[in-house]
Amino acid sequence: MALPAQPNIVIFMTDQQRALQYFPAAWVEANLGNLSQLSNSGLTFVNAITNASRCSPSRGVLNTGLYAPANGLVDVGGTLNKEWTTLSAYLAQAGYQSGYVGKWHMQSSFVAPANVLPPDSSTMAQETQLMATDYGIAGWDAPDAGTALGWNYSPRPTQPPTPADRYTSTSNSLGGGPKSLNHNDCRIADDAIAFLGTVSTATPFALVVSLVNPHDVWADLYLRLQEQAFPEFPAAFDALAHADEFVLPDSYSADNLSTKPAIQAATRAKYTATWAQSRKVDPPTQLGPADALTYLKFYAYLTYLADQQLGRVYTALQQLPQFDDTLVLRLADHGELGMSHGGSMEKDCNVYAETISIPYIFSNPQMYASAQTCSAQAGLVDVLPTLLGLIGAGVPAGLQGSDLSALLSNPGATPTVNCSLFTYDDDTSVHIRAIQAAPGAVSVGSQPTGSAYKYAVYYAFGNDGKVDPGSLQYELYIPGADGEIENLQPANTALQAALHTLLTQRMSALDSSRPALANAITPSGWPATPP
Repeated sequence: MALPAQPNIVIFMTDQQRALQYFPAAWVEANLGNLSQLSNSGLTFVNAITNASRCSPSRGVLNTGLYAPANGLVDVGGTLNKEWTTLSAYLAQAGYQSGYVGKWHMQSSFVAPANVLPPDSSTMAQETQLMATDYGIAGWDAPDAGTALGWNYSPRPTQPPTPADRYTSTSNSLGGGPKSLNHNDCRIADDAIAFLGTVSTATPFALVVSLVNPHDVWADLYLRLQEQAFPEFPAAFDALAHADEFVLPDSYSADNLSTKPAIQAATRAKYTATWAQSRKVDPPTQLGPADALTYLKFYAYLTYLADQQLGRVYTALQQLPQFDDTLVLRLADHGELGMSHGGSMEKDCNVYAETISIPYIFSNPQMYASAQTCSAQAGLVDVLPTLLGLIGAGVPAGLQGSDLSALLSNPGATPTVNCSLFTYDDDTSVHIRAIQAAPGAVSVGSQPTGSAYKYAVYYAFGNDGKVDPGSLQYELYIPGADGEIENLQPANTALQAALHTLLTQRMSALDSSRPALANAITPSGWPATPP
């Protein structure tokens, strides 16, 4: 069954949720039922990645169809230029009743008010109006669940907070805590269900539901807030079916990061020291196996809680008469290392699958009677042009993503692009430009290579504002092979040269056709070949 010309569109977005890795299959089947339901009646892009690995930059990519350096939002807590037309605004222009609930995290002016408890009602009203006028976002429910994360830096209470008012707890911004705490994900799900109660059968609707979790794994890292905001952990997790089957990924012990860009070990040390400080212990080189496994289980528990909240919204959606005409997208902004690669955590300064591979599912039970997959390269940058192509609205010139809508009905068709681009420029002196290339995208000698490859260039700028040749470091992997433990670059210089050329050409092509307001993706002084 084909979708109507203008199907309803619902985007389920979670924060810091990687594509399924290292969770026992039986645990996933038993405890992530809503994710499974969408994939079992949908098309999963198995090679999909985020195009930037921190919250604000990745969300800017999704909402503009432009890479982070191009749209200018490269830092967490930055502001998206209001001159860009957003995903919600495009859909509203196409005649959709458009709504957005949940985490935005692309407006710096929301940060300070989010730390005022309880929030000032007039300030919240101004934020709601700003979202409508600057970004075309209707039905906003302030405060922003992204900037409200700052509440967690308040002194933690001595007892678990249990206020009836959602805004009086210093840890209420935690996404998936118990309903009694009125945490943000509960609020977001409530708002989404309320929006669905307003939709008309005469007008197509589009709704973005942007949850916080499993991002709250950071709370354990910084302030041990799991003890206060998640008092049921670990008992509630241990009660879940197959919870005892979790083990650490192989790369926890097999990858000491010695052959990887130096920033990775430095980043691991930074987060490990922060973890140790919160527990008043001397920082180890990496978390020991017991603490590491607890971290991984807490991450899994938060993923479970987010799945439960999305399930509430999906159940409400299924009850609408328009459900059969609704396309559901299941996405995340980026992933989480989760103790892979020598006990690393968070998502900074790397291109590992744990960080950049994300859920990327298009679901409709009438369109997909069973689970299907597509091997094409895809990223968050492609969502906007794909949806515009799907509804026949026309893809504006200058968007840097690709229209993948033809693949929704024919997943085996030849893709229009052979690689996905990844950039990282967030709050560090080290920057990254990388590609994930499809099989056959590059040739060595006269023969095209038969494997997919991931190639990354790490660099810093010199005092002249150009890439410092002495700072260059590289990674090369076959995506998914050996857990990306071995860096293949030193032994494959010819292959590296071919991939470097592909990366350079891809950035150059995007720069040459970028909109007038957009910045270049290629950094000044970029080496045409690896030195």
